[in-house]
Amino acid sequence: MDKKASILYIKEILETKTNEEHCLTLPQIRDILKETYGLDLEVKAIGRNIKSLCDDCDIPVQKTGKGFYLEDREYDDTELKFIVDSILYNRNIPKSNTSQLIKKVYNLTGPRLKEMTPYIESFNKYSKTGNKEVFLNIALIEEAIKKGCRIRFKYCVYNVDKQLVPKYNGKVYEASPYRLIMKQQRYYLMSKNQNNDPSKEDKLVYFKLDKMTDVQVMDNIKADNINTLKSFYHGINEQVLHDYLPYPFSDKPEEITLDIINEEVGIDTLCEWFGDNVKFIQCSNGRTRARLKASPNAMCYFCLQYITTFKAIGPQSLVDDVKSKLIGGLREFENKS
Repeated sequence: MDKKASILYIKEILETKTNEEHCLTLPQIRDILKETYGLDLEVKAIGRNIKSLCDDCDIPVQKTGKGFYLEDREYDDTELKFIVDSILYNRNIPKSNTSQLIKKVYNLTGPRLKEMTPYIESFNKYSKTGNKEVFLNIALIEEAIKKGCRIRFKYCVYNVDKQLVPKYNGKVYEASPYRLIMKQQRYYLMSKNQNNDPSKEDKLVYFKLDKMTDVQVMDNIKADNINTLKSFYHGINEQVLHDYLPYPFSDKPEEITLDIINEEVGIDTLCEWFGDNVKFIQCSNGRTRARLKASPNAMCYFCLQYITTFKAIGPQSLVDDVKSKLIGGLREFENKS
């Protein structure tokens, strides 16, 4: 191992293994250098390297009676804990990549972060995608978006053996990609389906990223501009993506009216989901009514999810849709076959 690189290894040791509560002495640093990097360095040389880090590189290494530690970092432990948790609970990240990413985050800080996140040891029990192409897919899709090209891919579903298998006997999809968005702990590709499906000819389609395999960039075929879609003449509205779509549906957001049946739960829930987009009105019957702008298709499933908390009032198409699904579901429950 090249001794000229020793200053970099010492810096890495201080970054990953020390903080104010965890100091290392020069002999301890020497032992780590030998065990981890195969570098046998004298204690005095290690001391000179640490002095060089401080004087020449402005690295804030502090010395105490217990040893040395790195004082300031680009991220503090609580910020990095947030990143670790985001990686851990993201269903789109395969288990193998989860482990790799968390190790990289740990390398940005000292040992305290590991003490703050002991639960990651059980991450193999967490529900994660079985699609190992996710990270490759992200890179290819971003490349296609940057080039303004279409992509082709296969779209999969899980079978009873919990294996991903292509839909429609391996049918190849073609799409114009516009944006990758995160909803409900999953990545979705916001795109226009180019498979000559008349029912989706002028609509936005959302594909789950973890269900896509065999993604290819079609360098020679330009993607349709998103401005060609009826609801996107003026491009992508970030507020629509963030506030108006509790679930990824492609229909145009409309004014939605809900009666809040359970105020203790309902008001808090709407604020969590829609933030400043929701307005509350006190009705003469004592109930609170909520008005917001959102996708009617998404709000149908939202109302079904919170069936004892909200009652759909308008538009009428939403009311009819909720009733239809409730009646159909009740009929299935009453079916004894």
